[in-house]
Amino acid sequence: MTEIEAYCQAHQYTISAFGSLSTFAAVVVSLWLARRADLANRTRLRASFEVSTLLHESLPDRPTFVTVSIVNIGNLPLIVSVGFLRWKLRFSQEDKLFLPIDRQGIPGVLPVKNYPIRIEPRSSETFFVSECSEFVKQMQEIKKEFRFFNGFFFYFRKAFIITQDGSKFRVEGDRGIANFAASHQN
Repeated sequence: MTEIEAYCQAHQYTISAFGSLSTFAAVVVSLWLARRADLANRTRLRASFEVSTLLHESLPDRPTFVTVSIVNIGNLPLIVSVGFLRWKLRFSQEDKLFLPIDRQGIPGVLPVKNYPIRIEPRSSETFFVSECSEFVKQMQEIKKEFRFFNGFFFYFRKAFIITQDGSKFRVEGDRGIANFAASHQN
């Protein structure tokens, strides 16, 4: 017997353990790479609320709107349908759908947006949700639905966006916008 054969026979269990360990490591690395590839191909976005004022020489009264800006931070195009924005109170099963005002436009102020809107990777789109006064009314109607709990549970509201592929994303700044609505009550 040669020295190599003698060594391998003396350490056969150690060699088998190293073989098993390297096979396990290869499986773990391949699963990690598959997970990373899956995450890279998922819908990813960042959304935020804003109060925007339209400034134009043909608009003397400068209307203000609640807008949502969506930035596609993923690697694939993002499809936004007309019913993308929803409000939900924390301990409620229902969510409230907000249809954006730009789906029908305002003559001379806002052009009509044709939904669904495609947002390419690394680009953004701004959606006009509602005029500020109308938004305040809508928020107050939602608050009235929770008669007994309206003061407490209404504070725990959140807005989210649902994309056409069914993914849900939280909208940043939703408390600030809702608090804006609460501070401008009649």
